[in-house]
Amino acid sequence: MPVSRAPEFSEKIAIQDGREDGYWVSSFKFAETDKVPGVVASGLNSGKIEFLDNPRNTSADPNAWTVYQVAKLNTPVAVVPMDITQNGLMDIVVCHDFGDTMIQANMQGGHISWFENPGRDKLEQDVKWTQHYIGRWPAMHRLQAGYFTQR
Repeated sequence: MPVSRAPEFSEKIAIQDGREDGYWVSSFKFAETDKVPGVVASGLNSGKIEFLDNPRNTSADPNAWTVYQVAKLNTPVAVVPMDITQNGLMDIVVCHDFGDTMIQANMQGGHISWFENPGRDKLEQDVKWTQHYIGRWPAMHRLQAGYFTQR
């Protein structure tokens, strides 16, 4: 039987200080050519969905993670990476407008949108990504993305 052990971390890296709200955090590989992933994060209250770019991909200061706002939505919940355009750039699928709680879900909400990755040459900190509407399902709060009709 393989032996398992806890990882050892040699140093603390502060990706972002002073974040006002947080709910969803996941690994996010901006482009298939990136050496290492960055992070995508969102907050239920702030509504911000942000891409935190790993400086090891841009030859910048290794401690300077640049934050880009992807979108601002009402109660974004699940944030899922998916290369929808199949151009080597990871897009983002989000379900949003959930409501206050599971019991007080917004029955007119549950929207699902995807946000098109602009590419590094058009990436700007305060310019939101192009939003495309997919549909809605009331109280939508978890999702998976995939190619379900293509081979």
